Amino acid sequence: MKGKLERFPFELSENEKLMSVIISTEDKNIQYSVIAKNTDKFLRIEEKFYDAFPEFGKTENSFYINGNKINKYQTLEENAIKNSELIIIKLENK
Repeated sequence: MKGKLERFPFELSENEKLMSVIISTEDKNIQYSVIAKNTDKFLRIEEKFYDAFPEFGKTENSFYINGNKINKYQTLEENAIKNSELIIIKLENK
C-alpha cells in the first residue's frame, strides 16, 4: 500500500478532487493537459505549462476560460474551471 501511495503524486483532502484541464494556444498548435486538484491555485497550472513550454514564459500572457480572464491567484474552483475544460492562452508580444 505504501508503495502505491508513493507513486501517486497527489494527496486528496476532504472536498478535493482531481481534474484535468487543457491549455491551448489560440491557433490550437499547442494543447497541453494538466492534472490538478480543484483547490490548486491557477498559478501552479501556469507554472507547469511554462515548465513544458519555457518559450511562453518570456512574455506576459493571459489565460481565458469561456471568454473570462482567469485570476492566477485564485483556485481552479474559484475561477469556475471544471474538469476537462479548455483554457486558452493569449500571447502578449513585447
